[in-house]
Amino acid sequence: MPRTPSPAKKVNQLIERLAQLATAPALDEFSLQRIDRDANALMKSDPAGAHTVLGGVAALRGDRDETRKRYRTALQIESAFATLFNHSFSLSLLDEHEEALKVAVEALKAYPDDLTLLNRAIKAALESANFEIARDLSSRWDAVSPDRSNPLSGMARQLADAVAGGMFSEKGVREVLCLLTETQRGENVRTSNSRFNSQYGEESFFYERMIRTTPESAAALNERFADQIVERSDLMADPGLKFVGAFIADTSNGSYA
Repeated sequence: MPRTPSPAKKVNQLIERLAQLATAPALDEFSLQRIDRDANALMKSDPAGAHTVLGGVAALRGDRDETRKRYRTALQIESAFATLFNHSFSLSLLDEHEEALKVAVEALKAYPDDLTLLNRAIKAALESANFEIARDLSSRWDAVSPDRSNPLSGMARQLADAVAGGMFSEKGVREVLCLLTETQRGENVRTSNSRFNSQYGEESFFYERMIRTTPESAAALNERFADQIVERSDLMADPGLKFVGAFIADTSNGSYA
């Protein structure tokens, strides 16, 4: 007879299913409900794991309060690696990158040489405009894995150098990114990916946030976002045009083309 998977293995399987849903073009509520049901069935055998999975479910549904509640409960039971990593990842799904960074940095105290966690922390540091922290974490990566460079390290160092050179402040960029998130939340659309680019020999930087929507909707959000930037004299001065953010419609599945 086939062996019944252990509770820990079942939790890992549910987390893998959540990860697949997180990259899907559209939110599959039916699949989320099945994962929700399967996680609740593990409450007696692995309560920390069950709450970890349910925190991920809440994040995909865009429920920030429920996400925090589930992970807080899970961590009160057990500070397992999977819970710590997925806590940070789930916060990033909600575009709560400052909080995601704090969770990842705290987790690194217990798992200082884990590359997946280091990568998670570097990503969160960039997304929250903590560029000097991102650069320091990149140096830490190099010390742990000198033969395998991190793909985010180059941009982390460019942005940290730009701050050190007085091109703009982390605070100014952070305000821009927060305003971008506020604009997006008004339309209840999900982030699928993001990227930083340098332009004109690192004389300016461009941040693109890919969102699950139509090109027309992304254009409308960009117009609304730009109008809010223009109304803010502080943001027109810092970062000004040295750091510009924009929404990009994610049409990778073809349904928004």
